[in-house]
Amino acid sequence: MLQKIIRNDKYRPEMNRTILQDHTSALHVLVVDDEEDVRLATAEYLAVLHNIKADLAGSGEEALLLLLNTRYDAIISDYEMEDMSGIDLLKTIRARGDDTPFIIFTGRGREEVVIAAFENGADGYVMKGGEIRSQFAELAQKVTTIAQKKQTEKALSEIQDQFAEIYINSPIAIELYDKDGRLLDINPACCDLFGVHSSDDVRGFSLFDDPNVPKERLEALKKGETIRYRSVFDFDLVKNLNLYTTSSGEKFKSLYNQQGRKDNHRSADYPDVSWRPPAVRIPGPYR
Repeated sequence: MLQKIIRNDKYRPEMNRTILQDHTSALHVLVVDDEEDVRLATAEYLAVLHNIKADLAGSGEEALLLLLNTRYDAIISDYEMEDMSGIDLLKTIRARGDDTPFIIFTGRGREEVVIAAFENGADGYVMKGGEIRSQFAELAQKVTTIAQKKQTEKALSEIQDQFAEIYINSPIAIELYDKDGRLLDINPACCDLFGVHSSDDVRGFSLFDDPNVPKERLEALKKGETIRYRSVFDFDLVKNLNLYTTSSGEKFKSLYNQQGRKDNHRSADYPDVSWRPPAVRIPGPYR
């Protein structure tokens, strides 16, 4: 049915091999369908009308071979194919540890097909049929949304990994607080500075109860402002108020930078210059 609609579409863009082969695109997808007219038309519409480059596979086995050497932003697959169904292709891809976004594009609208697709790791489902341009517009929108979401998640994961490495290895003491000022964690440099073994030694400390922070600075921090100030950290005062207990009261800070956000965590970093007198630590040039 879809082949007939495609052939009769008088508005269909002319097939242009140069466009499909050399087209520069933000997204690169793999189209898998054992019906040649459908896969060619899918690639054509996506490329010409939606700026999405497509490679083509006429079977699940061919798709698996292409996936060995090429990383795609998304895979668009028919459900019912002779050699391997779209669900079986999906299972094989996921068994390889490949999390490329996978979209089922089929004329089969049975509920069990949809359920099987999502249970096996599909990211989307688009029905064939109906007005041809609207159908491919829906497919293109689904591909773009899912692929961009995956790219964003990957970028965020990389940023989190980079932060974790910096956080652990930084020579600057760093504290992490929640939006209510409760201490969540401190890095190894902060443990060394405060003379504690781990964040468990200072668990429960509240930034907003810290007597060493000027009140006006705390109010600014609660509003989500970034604050910078210089002060001598009085551990005795903190201990007397039972804010938290440390194994050492020998080390102090004289400057820290805090950034507060109304909906996110707060952070504080304490530059430590160990050759300074222990009562007051003054950092080098402030960044």
